[in-house]
Amino acid sequence: MPSFIVTMRGPYKFLQAYTKEAEELMQKLEERDVVDIEVLSPRSTKFNAFVHVVIDKLAKANGIDSRSMKTQLLIATHRFDIVKVSGTKRVLVLHSTHRRSMSERELHKFWDEAVVIIREKLLPRLPNGDALEIRQMIDGEVVHGEHVD
Repeated sequence: MPSFIVTMRGPYKFLQAYTKEAEELMQKLEERDVVDIEVLSPRSTKFNAFVHVVIDKLAKANGIDSRSMKTQLLIATHRFDIVKVSGTKRVLVLHSTHRRSMSERELHKFWDEAVVIIREKLLPRLPNGDALEIRQMIDGEVVHGEHVD
């Protein structure tokens, strides 16, 4: 994925190619070309994978899908808004964990809070084998034999 860095020239901000892919993309553009960009927060792929593997294991152990498990954790950690849609009707809108919406720092904060919920409320309800496996993953922050940094 091409990455860019913001540079300043006087009062103006510019995107400058940061990776080879970005340089190649920039070579295809001509002056005054307009392009749409999507801003994504850089995140550790290992930590992101770790969070989702644990959520997947929790979901499986609870007999639900991963999306439902993540929903439970988002609600338990208060990562949602209540939005008025019409008259007195209100709906719950969950915050996204996608890197377009949540930075690495925010993902770590979410996970730190989610781990407390997992330890105190979810693990005690699971069969011992599932609970032990998930507890070991959380305690060692290990996924597929590798430590998560």
